[in-house]
Amino acid sequence: MTAESYLDKNHVQGVRARSLILNNATSFTMLHEEHFLYDSSLVLQQPEDYKDIRTDIWPVFSFIPMSNLNWKNKKVWLLPVNPIVNPPYRARVYLDDCKMSRSEQVLWVLKKNFNQFYDNDRAPFQVNFRSDFVMDKDMRKGLRSFVDWLAIHEDVWLVTHQEAIEWMKAPFPKERQRDSANAGNSEITTANA
Repeated sequence: MTAESYLDKNHVQGVRARSLILNNATSFTMLHEEHFLYDSSLVLQQPEDYKDIRTDIWPVFSFIPMSNLNWKNKKVWLLPVNPIVNPPYRARVYLDDCKMSRSEQVLWVLKKNFNQFYDNDRAPFQVNFRSDFVMDKDMRKGLRSFVDWLAIHEDVWLVTHQEAIEWMKAPFPKERQRDSANAGNSEITTANA
């Protein structure tokens, strides 16, 4: 993988495999043995409308039933993917699979989906897209407008999967998060930074 993708294998922290079987220990054992921090293969239900979006699923760790490992290393985090809803079309895992052609549509869809999480239990909200999506000027403009809109929320942070997991392992108050971001510390990256 490293040779073909030009990625340093030490920088790959997680995996998303559409057909990964999540109901057995073999999958998580393999992920653990390959030193993956998280798996993001599980997709939440495919709602038909915004009111049906499930917003109560938080990242969790999966115990690996292996007695020869110490407790600290017996987990791989499971970060479920929230589908993006854009009625009247089916919900999609990737933003670029939603039927949109203008930046205003991207902004509207992202705000509508985000607010379902923000106005409920505030579980992490993922925005997933392929690299081609940001190559399109209108789609990139819509995504940038969404990030700008997020910046008005003092309690919203833009983070990587790894940063979210680190925070869940050892949460700290938002004042410290804000201070860390303003000082240039990479603990948590804020939309306002």
